[in-house]
Amino acid sequence: MKRNSYSFGLLILFAIYGCQPAPVNNYIEPTAGTWKPWVIPANDSFLLPPPDKNVLQKDLSEIAAAQKNIDSTMRAQIHFWNSGPPAYRWQSIADDFIDTTQNYLRVYALVNVAIYDATLAAWKNKYAHNITRPASQEIKYEVLAPQTPSFPCEHSVTAAAAATMLGYLYPDKADSILEVARQVGRSRVAAGVQYPSDVKAGFELGVRVANYIIENRAKKDGWDKPWPGKIPTEKGYWKGKPLKADIPNVKPWVLSSTNQFRSVPPPDVKLTWKN
Repeated sequence: MKRNSYSFGLLILFAIYGCQPAPVNNYIEPTAGTWKPWVIPANDSFLLPPPDKNVLQKDLSEIAAAQKNIDSTMRAQIHFWNSGPPAYRWQSIADDFIDTTQNYLRVYALVNVAIYDATLAAWKNKYAHNITRPASQEIKYEVLAPQTPSFPCEHSVTAAAAATMLGYLYPDKADSILEVARQVGRSRVAAGVQYPSDVKAGFELGVRVANYIIENRAKKDGWDKPWPGKIPTEKGYWKGKPLKADIPNVKPWVLSSTNQFRSVPPPDVKLTWKN
């Protein structure tokens, strides 16, 4: 998939569709690792070393042990995080953080771009290593296992990317949201569909991608600049408070500039009121 004028719309559709619960096995796209990312240089910029076979054997024992300790709380977490594609729950979680209309624009863009780019990097790794899902007589799948390679864990990639970005945007809540993200990986191991090494690698990958986007996009988009203008006081102008950020000069995602489609000024109309 090549990025074009429709790409940002597709990104939003990706997020919206990610909010709709559906069978996990619908989300199979082996070529996703070749799609063009938004910010990271290339999907293979974040290639992971393959997991050691000895580690995978040890992981099987850890999965079996985790499944012996599944209680009602863990089972609820398993089904909560499995109720849709990996991005599903993170859309509503992001909603809980947004405090102003202006922040809504930026939070959703950055969180979903982090999820998108991290997912492409994950898919590049999945089909590069092609590790099969955990399987042994001691393991029972608590949910339907995705028909995609196991390494790295796509839910952990998404969770870490979204949580890292939200932690940057809302630093006072960074620790708590990252702990929620780690909960996702534990639920996938207990569900029997991921190796612990899948979860560890996926979480680290999501963090790396999000941090790259923070350094190379979020910190350079101009959001923190104060509004340089002056509110006009003449008759006929709108009266109100300026926006918190210099939004007209914030770097857009698709347009070449924010004034690319600026309309001509309206005519100076003098209104005459009649009783």
